[in-house]
Amino acid sequence: MDFVTVYNGAVELNVAVSGSGPLIVCAHGFPELWYSWRHQIAHFAALGFRVAALDVRGYGRSSKPTEIEAYTLRNLASDVVAVIDHMGDGPAILFGHDWGAPIVWHTALLHPEKIRAVAGLSVPFFPRGSAPFIEVARSAYKGRFFYQIYFQQEGVAEAELEADVAGALRRTYFALSGAAPLNKWLEPKPAEAKLLDGLIDPQPFPGWMSEAALAFMLKPFAQEAFAARLIGTARRRSTSASWPN
Repeated sequence: MDFVTVYNGAVELNVAVSGSGPLIVCAHGFPELWYSWRHQIAHFAALGFRVAALDVRGYGRSSKPTEIEAYTLRNLASDVVAVIDHMGDGPAILFGHDWGAPIVWHTALLHPEKIRAVAGLSVPFFPRGSAPFIEVARSAYKGRFFYQIYFQQEGVAEAELEADVAGALRRTYFALSGAAPLNKWLEPKPAEAKLLDGLIDPQPFPGWMSEAALAFMLKPFAQEAFAARLIGTARRRSTSASWPN
């Protein structure tokens, strides 16, 4: 595995690269890193592809702008294009998981000449809407907790997550996994609840994520605040008329 730094203007992107051949670019979700793609990187590199998995801006060793406007989908898509151009092996195949799925969908929409194919994991494509997503969420979850609404008030979610970063990651990863009770992440709870209320902290963690993998994921999250990651995941949506911006 090699690592390169890709520059998109003032933004620095940490990118893991392996293999040679047609290019695949991978964008992770929340709260993840390039490391989430480690098995896919090895698999597709062995099949004759060059695989590049970036730390999305706001995560890991990539730049973490504090301005909400830095995390528009147009800006995030431009990061993916910067990786493609740096590798010089485009047009590329794009894989995106969770928050990475909207990033790759919109990269394909905004830069079709750069893309051969695109796959979104966990999040299906949905077209540009007539209202900001956060307004739709507030209507759909009126009187109930929804994590993206919870993220909107600056400092609240950060304080909860940073109080026990390791426990927060364990609970989040488990709730979003197939090992947890069905729909645990979106289990109904009152609007005044907190993100981690009701989430299970499994001890020991299921075998699909080793202690070493958990430690690798934890290190950058424990060293730095969650603010940029929350901005990139949800807070930007409160000011968006629609996607992409």
